[in-house]
Amino acid sequence: MDESENVCLHIAENDRIPDIENAEHDVEDDDDENHFNKESVYDNICNVSRNNSNSTSSEHLIPHEFLDRNETAVEAYKDCLKLGKERRNKVRIIVVGPKSSGKTCIVRRLLQKGIKDVKSTNGIEIHISKCKAKLSDMKWIFHEELLVEEDVKSRLLKSIVETYNEIKDTRNNSTYENYKKREESEDWYDTVETPCTYDDPGIMYENIGEDLHDLCEILKSPLDVEEFAPIDFWDFAGDKEYYYTHNVFLSKDAIYIVTFDVSKTHSNQEESSDDLKFWLETIRCYGSDHSTDDDEKHKDPSVFIVGTHKDKFKENPRQGKEKLLMAVNNAIENEKTRKHVGGYFLVSNTEDLDEDFEKLRNALLQTAKEKTSWNDSRPVRWIYLEKSLLDEITSGQFVITKTEILQIAANSNQPICDPEEVEAFLVYHHGIGTYTYFKDLPDYVVLFPQWLADAFRCIIFADMFQVEVSIIPEWNQFRITGRLSKTLLDRLFSFQSSKIREHRDHILAVMEKFHIIVHPKIMLASNEIIQETDYFVPCMIRTKHIDEVVENFKCESQSSSWLCFEFEFLPPPLITSLLVAYSHKLTVVSIVNFKSDNEPVFYSNFALFYLKDAKDEMLFIAAHKNILQMQVWKWSDIKRSYCHLRQEFDELLQRLGRLFQMKLCYKTKLKCSAFPLASGVGMEDIDHIEEKKQYLCQYHHTFHCTDHMYADWVGTLLEKDLSKEQINAARMSIIILGVLTDALYDRLAADSTPSQSRTTCDITYLYAELRRQNRHIPTKGVWGGRSTDIHEKDKKIGDDIERIRLIRNEIQHLPSFAIDNTRYKELCRLVRTIAKRMGTCNNKSTYYIDGVTNMLQQDISHNQLEEQEKMINNGR
Repeated sequence: MDESENVCLHIAENDRIPDIENAEHDVEDDDDENHFNKESVYDNICNVSRNNSNSTSSEHLIPHEFLDRNETAVEAYKDCLKLGKERRNKVRIIVVGPKSSGKTCIVRRLLQKGIKDVKSTNGIEIHISKCKAKLSDMKWIFHEELLVEEDVKSRLLKSIVETYNEIKDTRNNSTYENYKKREESEDWYDTVETPCTYDDPGIMYENIGEDLHDLCEILKSPLDVEEFAPIDFWDFAGDKEYYYTHNVFLSKDAIYIVTFDVSKTHSNQEESSDDLKFWLETIRCYGSDHSTDDDEKHKDPSVFIVGTHKDKFKENPRQGKEKLLMAVNNAIENEKTRKHVGGYFLVSNTEDLDEDFEKLRNALLQTAKEKTSWNDSRPVRWIYLEKSLLDEITSGQFVITKTEILQIAANSNQPICDPEEVEAFLVYHHGIGTYTYFKDLPDYVVLFPQWLADAFRCIIFADMFQVEVSIIPEWNQFRITGRLSKTLLDRLFSFQSSKIREHRDHILAVMEKFHIIVHPKIMLASNEIIQETDYFVPCMIRTKHIDEVVENFKCESQSSSWLCFEFEFLPPPLITSLLVAYSHKLTVVSIVNFKSDNEPVFYSNFALFYLKDAKDEMLFIAAHKNILQMQVWKWSDIKRSYCHLRQEFDELLQRLGRLFQMKLCYKTKLKCSAFPLASGVGMEDIDHIEEKKQYLCQYHHTFHCTDHMYADWVGTLLEKDLSKEQINAARMSIIILGVLTDALYDRLAADSTPSQSRTTCDITYLYAELRRQNRHIPTKGVWGGRSTDIHEKDKKIGDDIERIRLIRNEIQHLPSFAIDNTRYKELCRLVRTIAKRMGTCNNKSTYYIDGVTNMLQQDISHNQLEEQEKMINNGR
């Protein structure tokens, strides 16, 4: 085996991993090591905008047409912004693995920095542009200063110079104007001629003085003749508390290093091996779609497995290699995961020379060059938008809405007026780590990811960093129950820098959006439902055994069968996000603890909810290993199908997968209600259960009929006819969500132009818009309140708007989906009156009253009942 083969041993197509002769490299970041002084990234970014570059002049490389600094130069500059393309190859390397396995030291050795003062990472440390690779010879060049704005201006200068020279050198003596026409005709995000609709569309920065000043600033920047690839390192803490925030920063566009300490004892090594498997499977979730070609030999993102602490095996070097081999073989259980592994190294961070780490550097860079996105071109105007957003960061604006970015883009020196191009810009920069952006969270675009990582660790941090707050009584309560009291919250923020404290409210809002903290609803002993004023942080609760909680709720009547979602791999953050999402729509069950406080049954891996805010049905959701499970506990003789819960659960899983850009692979199965949660046997595939008349229950060791299991989660029970009360509720729900919601939409459309179509509008949205416009104030003079606040004589439009909202709320909070005949008659009279008045008000004649009359005579099926119950609970 020659030297080049020792650098990076790629895993073979068969299951056996090749020998690792001489593949050497290691890292240590033990807890007793001293902590190095953290750099003030914020100050570096802000200061660079106030300092001129110290780099040597690049004027000899710049066309004299620009150096003339006149109107012609400005025109050429703006044309190059409009037509130019940048070929930028940024490499993002994310380092993950168990705590104390050498992650931080690997980063520092790769950056040619010392490791004497290294200490465990708290959260995430991002090393931006600390090095770059010269593409002509693959050599890495290292920097000390973080010159972000200078880098942006330098890229802008390089791109406009290259574009201008290309225009001049166009073959066949094409004229400048012909070149521009040819470039503008290319299918490339060309939105220059698209009318801008943000702010004043007529403003296109025609002021020659402002443009000239802009050009002069850019001309001061250094200009590289060589091609470089900037390299960023993301050092992720290994403590498991952080796993619930790491998913926000993971990306399919990164290259990963996963560390593994080969010096661990057997018991500790098993845990480390599990961590290795966890990270390999987590990274695979961010990879290409699992349905793609199985014959593909390698899939992105690429992973390098690095065994550390090789120096502990000086007397028997082969033992360290064997441990790494065994760990890798145990962690890679399927071919799909194997295809992400680009190679592995065995290293000693304390004793290996820099030449040894050069092998790892070369392997990382070579892998980056093999990515399909390498050498892709993007519009130069994107750099200008990046420059504009950098101005927001230097002014202290770390979080911004997508709408604000659209406005900035449309009003920049080179306008981008197409929302789809701005979307592509944000997706690209999220991938390479410039910003943190999720399409489903457009109001929370984070312009500086290190700030977000620092913000997260205000609340999410490991035990070793708790010294300053562990003396507070609320801290123990926080770690046991997840309750984050205001006193503790104030104390936690008091330890933070001003850059964090100043944005406290915004940080908490972002953490809510990412399902890290939540204000759950609970039901008091008086049956009153309240929203907790304190935040709850499920991922910070110390592990509690499910049986300790479940035994408080002995279900003496009956339970549904288990609905099981069996995953190839179940990421822990997905579990918590799912439970938090459910807490937004359902009331969390609480128990009275030894302090007589209400303690929600709400943890990082299981929770218990009331269905429809009633006490006779509860929804239990829990995770065990790779299986998410759901069961309804019932204390009444209610027989109903919960297929809508299954559909909602499945839709929510898909939505969370899209939100965090993860690929989720799972199968839906059912098992007997008597099985314990921890049992992974006896599950029947839901797609095949209908075909069977009976199945062998491995819990009871006898055959069961499949009818009730199927009816619980798939079909409809063949039950007795619907009660009159159930029919009443379904009819009234259809009227409120259909006819009278139409009336609200028509009223809004008559007053203004709705920003949404009717199909996407519910009563909550329409009520909020009508209330905001404040054109139809209720008789009492203010909006909101209860039904008792509105008298029969109150006949203004605003009064009927309030009545529609209140009837909807009443149906939503029914103990069971049924309305007694007395109340039903009152509601019938009320909705007829509202429909008649709204018809007159909206110039719809008898349209609404006819709709109400027809609905009150309509037959209701079981399917309609279930559909309306689901719709009213969802608000639409």
